[in-house]
Amino acid sequence: MTKTVNARPRVVHITWSAAFGGIQRVLSDLVAAQVAAGTIRPAIVVGQGEGPFSAHYAATGAPVHYCGLNSGFDLNPAKYWRLYRALKDADLVHMHDFNPFIALTVLLARKRIVYFEHGNFGMGRKLKRSEMLNRRLLRAFLNHCVEVLCTNSRFTERVAMDMYSLGRVGKQVVPNGAAVGRAAIVGNDPLVESRLTGKTVVGTASRLAAVKRIDRLIEAFSLLRLQRDDVLLLIVGDGAERQPLGDLVAARNLDDTIVFTGYKQDVSYYQSLMDVCVIASQGEAFGLVAVEMLALGKPVIVFNDGGGLVEIIAGVEPDNIVGSVDDLAARLLFYCDHPEEAERGKQRRIAHAANFSIEAMERRMSDIYRQVVAASDGESYVRN
Repeated sequence: MTKTVNARPRVVHITWSAAFGGIQRVLSDLVAAQVAAGTIRPAIVVGQGEGPFSAHYAATGAPVHYCGLNSGFDLNPAKYWRLYRALKDADLVHMHDFNPFIALTVLLARKRIVYFEHGNFGMGRKLKRSEMLNRRLLRAFLNHCVEVLCTNSRFTERVAMDMYSLGRVGKQVVPNGAAVGRAAIVGNDPLVESRLTGKTVVGTASRLAAVKRIDRLIEAFSLLRLQRDDVLLLIVGDGAERQPLGDLVAARNLDDTIVFTGYKQDVSYYQSLMDVCVIASQGEAFGLVAVEMLALGKPVIVFNDGGGLVEIIAGVEPDNIVGSVDDLAARLLFYCDHPEEAERGKQRRIAHAANFSIEAMERRMSDIYRQVVAASDGESYVRN
């Protein structure tokens, strides 16, 4: 017999930290959209204590609880009791990170679980022993304790199926949502703007990490410079690869034609300065920057090994999916030679970006919650 579902189910979101990051950003936007829609009564539980993103969590309008865990192996029972109490009235738990002791607490609270895999698989680096153990435990948790595994792209789903040998768990692709159409373009950087005057601006906004493959963008830009001298590359972001990328720029004698802005909170302002955006990532789980740039009407070029990025761009401008550094240089030259093409596709890109709005994500997740909660104790969510 199917349960009678609360018209506004209580959903507790669990994440590990309040640090700046992609998961935290998507979570806060989703919870804010759920509060605004009024169809879900969400709350947020953070494994650690307060952090840089705490103000964003508070701004959602949902209750926020902090467990205060010092590490993934903090065994203080009082801290898990805080979590247990926060789960008391929940109809469902939506987990965005995995910690074995948090997962055990959720199971002891006897709550149905939706798990969202955001695609932080640790690819491209050697995992620590603790991370390898965590991965084995997550595999068991997904296959035996979770009702629905949501992934932000088909690419993420394929990797997760292979990595975790997924069997019984239901699977749903729910693309990340962005605040398209209402992103505030604020900022003022006269020094940067003065360097862009009279130039075609190729740009990217990214954490400077190895997986982002900014080196491919720089190499393609070096080839573009052989054809055009009226171009400039704008790189917004910071990270561990900043020094190696700076060394590559120096080796290619591009110092005067590439601007590194460092980390910027008002990223939409810098995105608005770009004529063409390149996201050179390899194996990206999703790629919110691509949606943000499309929402501004800007052309976005990605590589065919870009993972979830390919799924976004294939639906609007498949010619902007390239296979090599040479192909990227040629595509950039096309936009330099035909600036009218960037303007011609503007409305089409904006319309496509609307498919990835945070409101669309909220509606999709709300449907999943209701189906999970509606299932009786003797049955499970209808799986694909």
